Amino acid sequence: MKRIIFVLATIGFFLTSCGKDATDEKATPQTKKTAVKTAGYESLDSVNNGGTVTGTVLYQGSETDASLKITKDQTTCDPSSAGTRSAGSLVVTDGKLKNAVVFLGDISKGKSFSAQEVTVDNKDCTFEPHVSVARKGDSLIARNSDPVLHNANMVIRKGVKRRPWENVPLPQKDSSVKKQIKKTGLVDIKCDAHEWMQGYMYVTDHPYVVVSDANGAFSLADIPAGEYTLKAWHEKLGFKTQKISVKAGDSLSQNLTYK
Repeated sequence: MKRIIFVLATIGFFLTSCGKDATDEKATPQTKKTAVKTAGYESLDSVNNGGTVTGTVLYQGSETDASLKITKDQTTCDPSSAGTRSAGSLVVTDGKLKNAVVFLGDISKGKSFSAQEVTVDNKDCTFEPHVSVARKGDSLIARNSDPVLHNANMVIRKGVKRRPWENVPLPQKDSSVKKQIKKTGLVDIKCDAHEWMQGYMYVTDHPYVVVSDANGAFSLADIPAGEYTLKAWHEKLGFKTQKISVKAGDSLSQNLTYK
């Protein structure tokens, strides 16, 4: 009897040991890849000796900014009783263009980026910022800082194609909604409650995208050496492109001019 118990205990020991070994082997972490490839863009752990492109978006034309009529909620939207406001669709100072989206149009791999939150606020019955940028995988925070109802109606534009994306009601002050950004393209943002409100968000699948500031300035850093197409998009003036050559560790100055 003792011998039988000993044999059974020995078998149980080996079975337990084998099971433990199999589990431990399965749980052993795999070696992490140094680059993560996403649709259209390969995100590298680092860019060694990357280059930088800086410049200014210029406007040499004669058009001026449009004027918008304020038709409702005057206490919030038109406290000065002016009846109109500037559209913000063509903001030029000394020939330098604000709110142009500048990006690399044909980059397939480069620096990594992590998801972030991009806030578009309904403030004083305007979208703030008027033009923003985001990357696929980011989150949009639609916020209402006004004491009146706003409704952000967002459509994704790619060429002539338009596809509804989100319709976000923001009924009261300080209300907000968070939405994940899953598609690339130009997001056209309007308010169904205030027809003059207009904003834009340009979404790419890479981090090489910025909006020109009040001085028309832009900068894109950590670019792998290579040949690229530098692009700008503006809501009234459309696209502007320029072929560029980025050298390792170099800083390239390149302006983009609308006429």
